[in-house]
Amino acid sequence: MYNHFGAKSDLILIWTKSCADIMKRNCTFLTPIKIVPPMVKIKKISKRLSKDTKIHLLFIGRNPVRKGLYDVLKAFDEISKETEEITFDIVSSLPEKVVRKLQENPQINYYTNISEDLKARLLDRADILILPTYAETYGYVLIEGMAYGCALITSDYEPLNELVIEGENGFLAEPGNVEEIISKINLFLENPILLIEFAENNRKKYRDNFSEEAVIPKYVDAFGQTLMKEKNSKR
Repeated sequence: MYNHFGAKSDLILIWTKSCADIMKRNCTFLTPIKIVPPMVKIKKISKRLSKDTKIHLLFIGRNPVRKGLYDVLKAFDEISKETEEITFDIVSSLPEKVVRKLQENPQINYYTNISEDLKARLLDRADILILPTYAETYGYVLIEGMAYGCALITSDYEPLNELVIEGENGFLAEPGNVEEIISKINLFLENPILLIEFAENNRKKYRDNFSEEAVIPKYVDAFGQTLMKEKNSKR
């Protein structure tokens, strides 16, 4: 497919370096490839949610199996036995029997079919956004987490490990490794200063790479170069 459409195009825009590298290794077309990340606009918070505990952990994902929610629930069950200083906010679609079980734990808040406004408020309140997913094409929600200053925990594979740099703006974990998820969350519980450092790093990373001010000039530059090349070829 890439070879077919690439040969017919004047420019190919790709979100990630890893995808661009794969195309360069495996495709035969000579069309220029430019890496331009997605532009993520954040919603202003009209009224902030109150914090129940020192740390709020947040999961957002419609598919709980593929996104790794059940692994996080196992990890949180162990962590919540040791401390009451962490709350887990979940936005997903779960069977009723699972929801009833979650409601037995006062440290868990479950949401489904939420508005964009509530989603923004949950992201704003969260200290850690976790997505230990088994399969992901990009992880758009991680960028939303960056924008609101969340520290991040996600799976260690491309392109997620392009977004999250271990020890810089979050932590990486092997998909399905519950013990590693527990370990990464505990790093924040034991070193709360990391939350402040990672929050600052993520807000900067968002501004520098995914904000409107950062992305639009990249599109303008990419299209400008292509149009100039086309103009020169007709001379």
